[in-house]
Amino acid sequence: MLLPNSSSIIKNMIEAVYIPENNIKIEGHDQNNEKIVLTYNRSNNVLTKTTGTNSKPEKIKEIDLFLRLFFFTAEQMNKETVSKVANDMTEILKKNGIDTSKSTPSASSNNGFAGISIGKEKRFDTANELVLFKNSYLPAMLIIGKRKYVFSDYHKSVYPAAFPGKIEIYTEYELETTLIFYSKEYL
Repeated sequence: MLLPNSSSIIKNMIEAVYIPENNIKIEGHDQNNEKIVLTYNRSNNVLTKTTGTNSKPEKIKEIDLFLRLFFFTAEQMNKETVSKVANDMTEILKKNGIDTSKSTPSASSNNGFAGISIGKEKRFDTANELVLFKNSYLPAMLIIGKRKYVFSDYHKSVYPAAFPGKIEIYTEYELETTLIFYSKEYL
């Protein structure tokens, strides 16, 4: 199977997850049924998180990579903007130990989905990686060291893009957190 280079793969991911709003608001809950609201202001690159119903929004100074995959500063999607955001994302992935010069076909051991892995030269290598669904280029899994993030239950929202309905966070193979998010039309 001949894969496009990692740069093209990352550009496809950026286009797949792009939400055209300047202020992106995602709502859901955690495994304790605590309400979570993530609000990303694209113009100043600030993510705020509100947990619970009566808490004040907390500004996130350093956006975790697993959220950075979905929240980036591009206010429009043209060829030049996609390239810039893809280059920025490539640098972020490299800083997190993902070798963006390597990619390989992948498959999930959980559900057998076909994917593309960035960061591995061979499917069974042990390395930090970002796995995208082969057909949609949406993020499927992110592995950084002993942490694994699994993105699933994508559903189209009122936006022309997608955000995962479920994010599971594992540390050393143990499920640590499950986050469930809803599209606007389900709120």
